[in-house]
Amino acid sequence: MNKNNHILFSYSFANDSRAIKLDDSRVAGELKSEGLSWVHLDANDELAKRWLIQKVNYLDHLIIEALIAHETRPRIIEFERGLLVIIRGVALNAVEPEEMVSLRMWIDKDRIITLQYSDMKAIYNIKEQIDGGKVIKTAEEFLYNLIDQSIATTAPFLYGIGDKVDNIENKIVKSYNLNLREEILPIRSQLAIFKRYLTPQKEMIGKLRYVESIWINDWARRHFQENHNHISQLLDEAEEVASRAKILQDELMHYLNERINKNMFKLSVVAIIFMPLTFFTGLFGMNFNEIPGANNPSGFYIFCFLMFLIAIILAIFFKNKNWF
Repeated sequence: MNKNNHILFSYSFANDSRAIKLDDSRVAGELKSEGLSWVHLDANDELAKRWLIQKVNYLDHLIIEALIAHETRPRIIEFERGLLVIIRGVALNAVEPEEMVSLRMWIDKDRIITLQYSDMKAIYNIKEQIDGGKVIKTAEEFLYNLIDQSIATTAPFLYGIGDKVDNIENKIVKSYNLNLREEILPIRSQLAIFKRYLTPQKEMIGKLRYVESIWINDWARRHFQENHNHISQLLDEAEEVASRAKILQDELMHYLNERINKNMFKLSVVAIIFMPLTFFTGLFGMNFNEIPGANNPSGFYIFCFLMFLIAIILAIFFKNKNWF
């Protein structure tokens, strides 16, 4: 990929057969003419904005501004001639599930314009399929496939998080290792990011089923319904995994609090036992001449025996009261 080129790749689907790669000089003409064509632009290149303003000036300026906007959330805006669609998906070489990037798209009956600030795995999967001979005949078919790929590339990351929670749960059953809390916290953060992006994306796909554009037929609406079902399942999975992660974290915290309470109780019992002993040692440690037993050679040993006896009596008393 040539990063110095604002046009990353482009295709024409006008012949209802295998897509034809377009030379950069032909892209603007193909987009303006009848017959489906697609161009994918690098929004990081300043030439992309200039190219949009000059070559596709028949689009509303609000559409162009939305296509090059930096901060976006999944949504769909319906215009008279087409749709402005913004979706999220995992990055091309994502390692962590929270590495989700956005794709901006203008799509109508005859043209598809997509822009990226970061590589999205779904869009490059579509490109590979097209290069491998996949036939795309209509704009709505392209949109369905793109959404399907964005969900398909996101699902393994989410199910992977579920597997991590399973492993942590098995470890907790075997041994209440408090260090597992450090593994649960990033998992909950990742799930929060998933829900942050997938929830509005679900709403966006839901709206696609009811758009009134004449070029979106019943076939497309049925497939958008499938997209909606798939992303609903993903969100349900995210909610379930998030609930399980919270339960595991609460269980560890409960175990920690219980252990702290037991330790504090033991310390309290020991302190209670030593309270009278401390009183007597303080009492007999005063600097007076008439301390009882001061002149008795066995006084120290008698005093120690009495202290030991008092400790034993208190311990037996607390044991009978089931204090420990």
